[in-house]
Amino acid sequence: MNTRWLWITVLVVVPIASLAAAQQTCSNGVRVEGNVTDPTGAVISGALVQASGGEKATTDDSGHYLLPCVSPASAAISVRAEGFSASTAYVWKT
Repeated sequence: MNTRWLWITVLVVVPIASLAAAQQTCSNGVRVEGNVTDPTGAVISGALVQASGGEKATTDDSGHYLLPCVSPASAAISVRAEGFSASTAYVWKT
């Protein structure tokens, strides 16, 4: 098994009450987005990103992911990609 590591960049965005009507609102959670890269900074597309509450996303061609409404009870964001060791980022705790 390859022991290369994944890096996960996490940006937590608290929902704003005045979101435009066309945008999806998230009244009971937070928006989490970021990028997945390897230690050299190369982006990893197709990685599975999952919050501990079960919310999932897959990274796009630029390594970007978006979890539009993560439960505030979630404490960790994990990422898995073929050929890499799994990685977890602890975002917040309740």
